[in-house]
Amino acid sequence: MESETMRELIKKLLDSDVSAYRIGKEADIATAIILNLRNGKREVDNISLATAEKMAAYQQKIDNA
Repeated sequence: MESETMRELIKKLLDSDVSAYRIGKEADIATAIILNLRNGKREVDNISLATAEKMAAYQQKIDNA
């Protein structure tokens, strides 16, 4: 099985039913970033590497739970 790219993990997380508040708390990311990504006010291409890594790691944690 091929591993998912960071972009795929982030998209999967953003498309999930996990609340922005929970993602923010669990991954240590501002809730506003999650909300802006979900409603199209911000693009995944324009987030910091640190934020992308936190989001991808959190999705992997969910997948492995």
